[in-house]
Amino acid sequence: MFAPNGPWPKERLTFIDLVGEYIYPRYDPYDDMFHLTADACGFEIKFRPFDSVDQSQVPGVSVSVTAAKSTQWLSPGEVMGLPPDGLTLDEVARGVGVRSHSQAMVYHMLMSDIAQNQPAASGQCSSLGQSVRRCPHRSDTAAAFSACFFILNAPRFVRCYDDTDNGDLVLQLFRECFEALCFKDATQCELVKRAVRKCSNKNIAEMRQFLQRPC
Repeated sequence: MFAPNGPWPKERLTFIDLVGEYIYPRYDPYDDMFHLTADACGFEIKFRPFDSVDQSQVPGVSVSVTAAKSTQWLSPGEVMGLPPDGLTLDEVARGVGVRSHSQAMVYHMLMSDIAQNQPAASGQCSSLGQSVRRCPHRSDTAAAFSACFFILNAPRFVRCYDDTDNGDLVLQLFRECFEALCFKDATQCELVKRAVRKCSNKNIAEMRQFLQRPC
């Protein structure tokens, strides 16, 4: 786990927030997960760090709230996911024209202004979002996003194509695929297909459809 300037020291602390309520941090070694709990608010954050050396469990962040506490999101425009009082994933998917909740969530993340400044972050995190924003037509955005999404979402392809610790190669290929389809670049489209064929898998339907579509 990291602070902005490096590894966090090993400490066991109990914090008290500004209104006198206790906030409990703890580490669960079995699940390799850090918990930050505010019982009075019915709010808990769980965080599993990215470990490039021994990653046996999926890294990420989860946020849970207790409905009985009437927890409110005070900054609905500044979250990477979706606050409960914002748009639903169905509404995001319909608005963009993508096919699934997964695509809607990734699209929502890419359109966020949150800086991707985590340790060893791929530069593609920012450049991919810029490419999505530059696509001139919403229908082209939806079509390109849906056609290329298997690059990010098919585990067999990801494991075959990308051996980096931060997903840099699949993010770059997804960006190149998205730009090729959105901006009607036939040459780049063929280059992306050539890259995809290196890890071709007949069991990935979306990949087959992408390789069969004309550039």
